[in-house]
Amino acid sequence: MSRADSLSRSLLVTMTVFCFGLTLATPLLAFAAAPAKSAPDANGTLDLQTWAEGGQLIVVTAVAVPESVKLPTVVRVPVVEGATVQWVGEILGGDIGSDPERAYTIKKSPAGGRYAEFEIKQARTAQVDVWMSGLTASGDSVAGTFEWIQSVSSPSTSFSARVPPNSKDVVVSPKPSDQPSRNAEGESLYFGDPIPLKPGARQTVSFSYSQGAAANGASSAGGSANTVLYVLLAALVIAVVALAVVIGRQQEAGQSSPSVVSSRPPRERTSGSDAEQHQEAATSDDAWGFDDAD
Repeated sequence: MSRADSLSRSLLVTMTVFCFGLTLATPLLAFAAAPAKSAPDANGTLDLQTWAEGGQLIVVTAVAVPESVKLPTVVRVPVVEGATVQWVGEILGGDIGSDPERAYTIKKSPAGGRYAEFEIKQARTAQVDVWMSGLTASGDSVAGTFEWIQSVSSPSTSFSARVPPNSKDVVVSPKPSDQPSRNAEGESLYFGDPIPLKPGARQTVSFSYSQGAAANGASSAGGSANTVLYVLLAALVIAVVALAVVIGRQQEAGQSSPSVVSSRPPRERTSGSDAEQHQEAATSDDAWGFDDAD
């Protein structure tokens, strides 16, 4: 065999091995280059508010659907990991007892985290209320923290925190954009500017505050008010018992007793066909009653 034939055979073997190797590598390269499945669309902007209540963290997340979207439509709202869903539905803007509750499904997002998916039919604001652990207290200091995962795609997300009256040394993250607003009860709402978060982004949300002397004074005043209230309730009970004795004696004497008309119970939320039932009414944006501070 000549040197030329040997070189030709060696080149042929080399090309064969290269082509075979390329054939095996092509699917792997194609798989690696394939884009990850995109996160679902929230179908609006997201607004989140959190506060401490009953030893738990309350997190309320609302999605505002633009006018360009025709109703009914499906919305997707992130649900914090480890949180328990309390209420899901639409916010009509009036009595919270009229806000319709909706059936929902909790799904995992390809971007990370999870979200509640449900249909809205009447309003352009949908809301998910959850409660979770993550609240700590030491003396008169309270702190809460959790990790937010942007499990859906949204034009913007805003974060805010609500703290009790007379709170001091308040620290909120993400950092508030301005001075807090206050409501009639003296609670303060610290709010931040809307920020763009890509699907899969993680954001630590936290707040801390202390209850100072003013709060303790308010508690003392409240204790005095409670004492007066207890005295009034005791007097009311005595009056009711006395009235019952009088009515009983009248009935024994053959006289007819006055009729008693019972009041109707408050109207409960309207439930979706397959919605989970929650006994506690949700706190909606329209019930917060915050006004801009002077």
